[in-house]
Amino acid sequence: MTLQPGDSPGLLLWRATLRWQRAVAAALKPLNLTHVQFVLLASTWWLTSVAGETPSQRRLAEHAGTDPMMTSQVVRTLEGK
Repeated sequence: MTLQPGDSPGLLLWRATLRWQRAVAAALKPLNLTHVQFVLLASTWWLTSVAGETPSQRRLAEHAGTDPMMTSQVVRTLEGK
């Protein structure tokens, strides 16, 4: 039996991830948002509306699983929008 590239779970996951990322980017494009911007906005909403917090940028980064410095830059960009 010869293995084909499509037999690799890692490759299949990679391809599915790429399709999902393209779909998310296409859905967010009309809103002029990147995926990271959307995630940070959604995390801010969750922390404030559901968890009842007033999050710092560090807490936002922790919740979203993003780098704190990158989070700061993205938040600044969102503030500008």
